[in-house]
Amino acid sequence: MNKLRFNFAWNFDRLHNENNSPEIQQTMGMFSLQAGAVNLTENQNIWLQQISPNVLLSAYPLALWMASSWWRLLFEPLPPAGIKPSVDWRMAHELAASNQGFIWPRVIFASDTEAMQIWATPSQPAHQQSVRYMNGLERPVAENLEEFSRIAADFIESVISRLDETGVQETS
Repeated sequence: MNKLRFNFAWNFDRLHNENNSPEIQQTMGMFSLQAGAVNLTENQNIWLQQISPNVLLSAYPLALWMASSWWRLLFEPLPPAGIKPSVDWRMAHELAASNQGFIWPRVIFASDTEAMQIWATPSQPAHQQSVRYMNGLERPVAENLEEFSRIAADFIESVISRLDETGVQETS
């Protein structure tokens, strides 16, 4: 069984926003990320004052980040103990680098060439954001590197298929 799961349910035209690009608009949906037994997207929506197991995001920024960081995700290790990761390293290994105006959970991916090590921390209460992620990992979760590669590639392919189905062409 996979220790990492990306779940995405397309949100068919529920939230139309003319300010969003077509690739963002057409890939909006409810996203959840599971690492081991922990749901890393369980969140408190500050505006709605409710807790939800998933979060409304666009899959496109995540797929674009994964594709552009592919080699580094699979083959670039965590810096040695005592060495602070550079901003460049963090942009290629931290899920929050997907950004594009969305609030992502703080999840870090780093390969040891055999497994993808996954770390996560909850949102800090002092951060005043509309979504506060509630769960982190007490210790890293390790997903087989081949499985991680397959999971990530399947996710990217699902986003490309969604763009094709909705007629959105020539994206990054």
